[in-house]
Amino acid sequence: MPLWLAVGEDAGGELLLAVSLGERAYLEGRARRARARLQEGSGSQAAVQLGEYLAGARKAFDLRVALDPKASDFEREAWLALCKIPFGEVRSYGQQAKMLGKPGAARAVGRANSRNPIPIVVPCHRIIGSDGSLTGFAGGLPRKRWLLTHEGAADSLRDTAALPAPPNQLGLGF
Repeated sequence: MPLWLAVGEDAGGELLLAVSLGERAYLEGRARRARARLQEGSGSQAAVQLGEYLAGARKAFDLRVALDPKASDFEREAWLALCKIPFGEVRSYGQQAKMLGKPGAARAVGRANSRNPIPIVVPCHRIIGSDGSLTGFAGGLPRKRWLLTHEGAADSLRDTAALPAPPNQLGLGF
């Protein structure tokens, strides 16, 4: 399953709009509305940086991203909070809610994270259950486990028995 990107441009240059782990259809409408190009994992700065990340040569992204204009203020706040979680660290949904100053909003944070259009770059994979369990990820739990292992955060997980497959077997397209 390939990595698909919706990439647009504005006066400032390239703008990453969305990333999808294998679901081209998810991005087609969004790319068309934004007059962005839809591409399969190559040919843009976003693709280069994602490739470097997956190869272990990058820990942070230096990309301009466009958060979904239809997103609520809360969703945008939740996504920006995700970007403050360092490479190699995880937080629970409750901890992310506290980062937003809304300690009782763990479920709302989970809903917001599930709508994140730019996974990996906006690292929703760094959120786990309060008990250390792997929880939802649009790309699937095997990919989430691989990403956390790749970042050295697997020790934070409650169940670390199963080793993840390498990224090419996970269909990340690199």
